[in-house]
Amino acid sequence: MYGGEANILICWEHRRISHIIEEMGNYDPPIYPKARFDIVWTDPSPYDTITREISEEYPGLDQEFDF
Repeated sequence: MYGGEANILICWEHRRISHIIEEMGNYDPPIYPKARFDIVWTDPSPYDTITREISEEYPGLDQEFDF
């Protein structure tokens, strides 16, 4: 579990994001959708809950999906 006090930005291959979130302290992380490459999760301290899920809103990546 992460024990620091600073903000963290993690950019990783999307299949590993759920595992990284779990290692930070969220023991029931959502599964990052296989067909998406544009989702940003916010998991503030104490790093146990995703509080925000947004799209990067990059044209062509998320046009066919709805949030």
